[in-house]
Amino acid sequence: MKCLSIIFFVALGLSIGSATAWLTIGTSRTPLVETLEALPRQNPDPRDNPVALSRTLRRQLEAMETSLPAFPSIRKMHEIWRQLEDLSVAEVKDLIGHLTTTYPRNQQRHLIASMALKRWAMMEPELAVGWLLERPIPYSISYVFPQVFQQLVEQDLDLAFEKLTTIRNVNRHSDALQLALVALAATEPQRAAELCESMPPQARGQAEQAIAVHWAQAEPQAAADYFLHHGRATNNQALGQILDIWSRQDARAALAWLRSQHLNGDVRNRHRERLLDGLARQSPDEAARLLDDLPSEARRLHTDTLARAWAQHDPNEAAEWARSLTTPQERTNAIGTTAMNRAHTNIDLAMELIDELPGTTLRHEVFEAVADARAQVN
Repeated sequence: MKCLSIIFFVALGLSIGSATAWLTIGTSRTPLVETLEALPRQNPDPRDNPVALSRTLRRQLEAMETSLPAFPSIRKMHEIWRQLEDLSVAEVKDLIGHLTTTYPRNQQRHLIASMALKRWAMMEPELAVGWLLERPIPYSISYVFPQVFQQLVEQDLDLAFEKLTTIRNVNRHSDALQLALVALAATEPQRAAELCESMPPQARGQAEQAIAVHWAQAEPQAAADYFLHHGRATNNQALGQILDIWSRQDARAALAWLRSQHLNGDVRNRHRERLLDGLARQSPDEAARLLDDLPSEARRLHTDTLARAWAQHDPNEAAEWARSLTTPQERTNAIGTTAMNRAHTNIDLAMELIDELPGTTLRHEVFEAVADARAQVN
């Protein structure tokens, strides 16, 4: 009991002493207190300084909120956008300030605030981006940051790159950098690709693909060389997209380039199959000629690829090509693949091709495909 009494009085003394000390410091206005009070508050609550609206603007906001259902149609959102377009820059900024510093924060108000931010960014992109970076905003409208930054990219790319140095949030920086790099790729693709290396690995892939598409339009070989030797992997999607574009421009050159690279078999075959598949959909005759130039093992491997793509484009021509093949295994595979790919849409041709197949497992598979097609037709 005595011990408990001691603890109680010690605690009471400490509390009184602390309170007295704080009162003394507060009254004396020491330099330390004045310095602390002069420091800016970190991440202030926006509701500390709510933004008031003029009577006219308040009525317009009330009308917008009333007209917006929980799940507005595109037409209704367009109507709200037209109303925002009629507002001055100052009114749009007041509206944003009011919606982000007052309650309630419902779905309608979040939507109006997001649209207003996009509208402001079209008029004053640098200020809109700065406003989003300088203060905490409701999470529900933070998703518009990329769209706001895009306006700055479109109006002043150099300034957008300068602004990147002020973005501390990792996710926002990644989003903004990707937008800026894609825009830069239209004029300086290699520089954009080099800068892309600074992005986090999980975000780099999408930017690489966008840059690759821009670069391949003008310089497919330069783009392919870069992404093969500097990309994250020899089988990345960026290289695949470059080869797709290159094959539409000059498939022979793309295949020759691929043949000259020191790639392992799986990677080379995967890219070659992609090239032949794309070419077969546009110029199957050309694809067939390129297939003839390949070594026997590669030709056997890619015969099915050409047969499948050609059958979707012109099944009769695909069938004639398959029949013309001189190697028995290649001919059998091509005829079977053509028949199976047209079984659901051209049963007569499929049945005709079946008669030309030997009695193998492939023939039974084609029979099953034709039977399924007949059942669907009937």
